[in-house]
Amino acid sequence: MTNHPLHAICGSILLPTASEQEEEEQCNDVYGQSSRNTSERVSRRAMIQHEIDFLQDDESTMTFSRRVAVYLMKKYAWYNPQLDEESGGASEYAEIDDISSVGSFNRSMHRSPWQKERPSLDKAWAYFEHVTLPRYLDHNAAIHGTGTSETKSNSNRGFRGQLRRSVRRLILGHEDVMDLAEPGEDNYPTKLYSPLWTPMNQMGDFGLGVGLYFTALRSITLLALVCGLLNIPNMIYFAGDNYSNRQDGVDIFLKGSAVCTEQEYVPCPTCSIDDFADTPHRIATASSFYGEEDLIFVVKNYCDGAKLQLVMVNFATLVLVFVGMTLIGRHLKKQEILFDEDEQTCQDYSIVIRNPPPDATDPDEWKTFFDTNFGSDVHTTCCTVARDNYLLVRALVRRRELLQKLKWALPPGTSLDIPSLNDTARDLKQKRTMLEKIKALAVPGVPELVCQLGKINEAVQKLAMLDFPATRVYVTFETEAAQRRILTLLSIGSKAVKRNDVMKVHDPSHLFRSKLVLNIKEADEPSTIRWHDLSDRFWDRFLKMCVTTYAWACVMFLVAIIIRQCSHKSAKFAAYAIAFFNTAFPEFAKILVNYESHPSERRLQTSMYVKIAAFRWINTAIIVTMITPFTSTLSSGSDNILDGVCEIFLAEIVTSNCIKLFDPMGFIKRHYLAPRAGSQEEMNSYMRGEEWHLAERYSSMTKILFLTLW
Repeated sequence: MTNHPLHAICGSILLPTASEQEEEEQCNDVYGQSSRNTSERVSRRAMIQHEIDFLQDDESTMTFSRRVAVYLMKKYAWYNPQLDEESGGASEYAEIDDISSVGSFNRSMHRSPWQKERPSLDKAWAYFEHVTLPRYLDHNAAIHGTGTSETKSNSNRGFRGQLRRSVRRLILGHEDVMDLAEPGEDNYPTKLYSPLWTPMNQMGDFGLGVGLYFTALRSITLLALVCGLLNIPNMIYFAGDNYSNRQDGVDIFLKGSAVCTEQEYVPCPTCSIDDFADTPHRIATASSFYGEEDLIFVVKNYCDGAKLQLVMVNFATLVLVFVGMTLIGRHLKKQEILFDEDEQTCQDYSIVIRNPPPDATDPDEWKTFFDTNFGSDVHTTCCTVARDNYLLVRALVRRRELLQKLKWALPPGTSLDIPSLNDTARDLKQKRTMLEKIKALAVPGVPELVCQLGKINEAVQKLAMLDFPATRVYVTFETEAAQRRILTLLSIGSKAVKRNDVMKVHDPSHLFRSKLVLNIKEADEPSTIRWHDLSDRFWDRFLKMCVTTYAWACVMFLVAIIIRQCSHKSAKFAAYAIAFFNTAFPEFAKILVNYESHPSERRLQTSMYVKIAAFRWINTAIIVTMITPFTSTLSSGSDNILDGVCEIFLAEIVTSNCIKLFDPMGFIKRHYLAPRAGSQEEMNSYMRGEEWHLAERYSSMTKILFLTLW
């Protein structure tokens, strides 16, 4: 039991002293590795003894993009510039191993940053499929001893084979046992998850939030379908003879809606032109033969929308939505329990202490406290003491970013040690032209990055000498029962914790140092903890939240003005402007929440969801209602609300989803930037996919539902 050598950086860490397999697996969980079905996987992995070479994947198991890329990279230099380099003679990468050798892919992933290496598109695409994309363990291939992912007969290949398997999966469900594989798994055959046929009960493998999102999405889709079927009688009435003469001249997407085309000018003595300033086409004047004042006529709708049938169907739909959402909420709670039980993670064994004494930085003290005061069945496996060292953590993150930029900016093989970087920066600075000096003022070059790196190194050295106080303590126990026991014994309420009311604690031995009531909760997942924000104070977080809320309100006001101006042009123009802002705002929301301080990813995602969802709800539904005059609610035409809502639906459902489906930025990175990368690491970085957030996905789902119900 020793302190981690980097305790000044990441806190004091108590490593397990026992050698049992269970403790080793739980300690691995601290670093985000799942222990689900470990013994079963170990026994199955024993059947495959050799390393699988990703560069030799069967073509039928590759994605379509990889097959196209493999074909193009071997024939056309406009796609793969390395072909010109190979045909030009000797290369500076002559010392690299044969990329087709078994295991060369994994060796290239761990090559030293200053070691020369020829970037390989084959390796990059293998990285894309085996590291970026999720895969599951192929137990059928392991049982047959093939060591590959392809175990189907030739009769199952091709279009007919795919159609046969699709029908079988639709009727019988997925036939394989699907266990999520670790990224880069090369000792056991794996398969890519199917985007269409992955069972819903397997979605929890990607995280509890992902499983609940797809469960909610499917449930709300079914609820919307039932509500749509329930409203068919109303649609038939609106499109019939009794409402608006079959709605002649109405767009096909608005057939069956409440659009009214039966209109006529009628006298309105009490009306004024100012009342129709936003809809001048609905008012007209005529000169009176007998008087001096002009006669005023306004357009009146003669459609009868006050039918009992319409009221009853709308009321039934409202009740169905209310009951359906209540049942969906209960269903999600049950699914949350099922997903959580199916996936055993570090969170099920860990607690977090939120009020440790500032000088309680010794993990041995915490281990002794829990092991001796809570029964013989409580054993501490791992302990992490988080310190108030956010300045040091942020300096280290900045240092790593600078080293990454220098690695990409310098030629392959350049040493990244400080003396070599200083010599390289000095040489480059002396050879700069006047234009390069001007450019360096706006875009830092290698000399500027090296200078920043030197300052960061000095800051890190000074901060590492400080003694940081403890802010959080994370304790992982050997069993889940021990965690539940600790939570039960020490959960006494927030008021008692704030007052340090020792009388609320039944056993005096449960007081830390015989005087402190501990504030204990179940810990978050280790991968979701934002270590650099743990030490921020409440008022600092509150102030940052106020600043971001004000920025959000200003942007919302500006967007509302832009949408109003676009609506004066046409409803279609305004609809696509709304879709554009709905797509672009999440990027601005990410900037806002990154400025805020959140101790965990869960709180960050919550803040992001509130901002994105509120923006999209207001932008999609409320602004349209506010800028559209009431008299244009049921009329047909580009300036009326129903045409605008129809255009918004088309833009949001078609345009936004097509952008996500085709992923234009990812396509450019994988097929244009990656072939022109200067190193394997840079090439792999273009294969990592786009960053996504559950908050943005949830807000996309709720914005359509909100617009429908609004």
